[in-house]
Amino acid sequence: MARRLGTNRPKIERCVNKALQIGTLAALEDLPGRGKPATISAEARAWVVSLACQKPKDLGHAEELWTTRLLGSHVRQHCVAQGHPVTFVGVALVLLTVVGIACLVPARRAVRIDPIVALRS
Repeated sequence: MARRLGTNRPKIERCVNKALQIGTLAALEDLPGRGKPATISAEARAWVVSLACQKPKDLGHAEELWTTRLLGSHVRQHCVAQGHPVTFVGVALVLLTVVGIACLVPARRAVRIDPIVALRS
């Protein structure tokens, strides 16, 4: 089963044990983590994501695309004026999330493509 799912046996055993302990439907839901609760509001997160979707040139920067450093500095400079003072604290978390997703999606697509088929086309 593990080989067919592309994982390992200990992970399968953990999932089965979790389902047996708390029930099948509850095991499918995420359990609350031990981590620190988020300090950034949903509105501030939406503001940062909307900035990331815009071109830096539209906001007065010379660069054509955002870098994490440029986006972080722009957020830190403008968050208080935009009414998101707590964003200054949580901007690193949001940037890491956005960058992670932005890298993960194309990487997952690239892994699924057969190199021989891609080279032939």
